[in-house]
Amino acid sequence: MGEEAKRCAVVTGANKGIGYGICKKLASHGILVVLTARNEERGLKAVENLKEFGLSDFVVFHQLDVTDPSSVASLASFIKTRFGKLDILVNNAGVPGGIVNGENLFKVNRREVFDWNLVVHQSYELAEECVEIGFFGTERVTEALLPLLQLSISPRIVNVSSRIGMLQNIPNEWARGVFGDIENLTNEKLGEVLREFLKDYKEGSLETKNWPPAVSGCTMAKAAVNGYTRMLAKKFPHFRINCLCPGFVKTDINQNFGLLSIDEGAENPVRLALLPDNAPSGLFYSKDENIPNGRPKEVLSDVGNLTEEMIDDIVNEFLKDFKEGTLGTKDWPIGMSAYSVSKAALNAYTRILAKKYPSFCINALCPGFVKTHMNHNTGYLTPDEGAVKLALLPSNSPSGLFYFQTEKGSF
Repeated sequence: MGEEAKRCAVVTGANKGIGYGICKKLASHGILVVLTARNEERGLKAVENLKEFGLSDFVVFHQLDVTDPSSVASLASFIKTRFGKLDILVNNAGVPGGIVNGENLFKVNRREVFDWNLVVHQSYELAEECVEIGFFGTERVTEALLPLLQLSISPRIVNVSSRIGMLQNIPNEWARGVFGDIENLTNEKLGEVLREFLKDYKEGSLETKNWPPAVSGCTMAKAAVNGYTRMLAKKFPHFRINCLCPGFVKTDINQNFGLLSIDEGAENPVRLALLPDNAPSGLFYSKDENIPNGRPKEVLSDVGNLTEEMIDDIVNEFLKDFKEGTLGTKDWPIGMSAYSVSKAALNAYTRILAKKYPSFCINALCPGFVKTHMNHNTGYLTPDEGAVKLALLPSNSPSGLFYFQTEKGSF
């Protein structure tokens, strides 16, 4: 079979970490993968490493700096000449927007620390770089490769994002309104919000202008990526375009303090890249890594075989371990333990019911960070804003989904 007949994928930011794992898994599926990286030496070394897995015939390297239009144009020209079209684009390139304390990030994920200022030391320069690479780079690469994706019979775009970019994390009402208005969202509007954010950051007015006070650049860049994903899905209905949070993965960025391996972090991006033609588009997928215990996570994620009795067993096992003081040794969540497990069980129960009653419309949701007595009214949203109207969905709406405020996602 000639190269032009095989499926071809591009993965950005792929010389290490999640991007490298994605390349490895895609190549293992027989897909021709263009592994890209800003640093040519590191990129070529990554391709060389993949030869150990017998994948040398499925991976090639091309240098790519997503901030450089000429570099992006060079990649597009290479794809057109070498393959004639593009089937899969995985936008993975990104930086954290600050210097990360991996140990404290791990504690935040386990609900042991709640102050993000202890996790990321940020500056304007790092936030600007994060926005430029994380959003404008994603946009630049995508727009350049769209003509080649349109030549594919099964085009897929996967944008690696983060739950930190959910709208609930943006206190600025204007920005939240622009990003949430998918019907009228444009590239220009996305860029306008980000430029206003950077302007206010540079002027030292993050707090007074109601921008995210911590992890600011990453929050805004990922929120823009999420909005861009939904905008593209609406514009190209025959594409399958989705974004996702890969989970808390052990990478250089967090000094390998994550809960998931590189292979585990690459699972969802690859799954979205290989979605069938009738799969959903324009969604946000999130891997629930808040329950580190392997067996409960595996059981609650196995929707095909999950039963109500199995959920009850997991919850009872958690309560038994809690009573015996073995949460830590049994790898249950340490902070907000009962809350995390009960919500995970509720999410699983939602999916069971949706499968059991296909004529029903059954979904779960996170309403956002709402001002209530539970958080001493420190939330960003009013009760009215938090009251997402899933109860009034039309009959042809999806079922078995998890909604972040008004944003759809998988469990």
